[in-house]
Amino acid sequence: YLIQRNVVNEYKVGNREPIRIETLQNVSIISCLEKF
Repeated sequence: YLIQRNVVNEYKVGNREPIRIETLQNVSIISCLEKF
């Protein structure tokens, strides 16, 4: 979970495109976890 958080931080910075694709999936997972 912490790793997903870190990936989201990297996505906000906008380092690499491949990271963004994985981040979109992690963001959907994190958003679902935060809703509950």
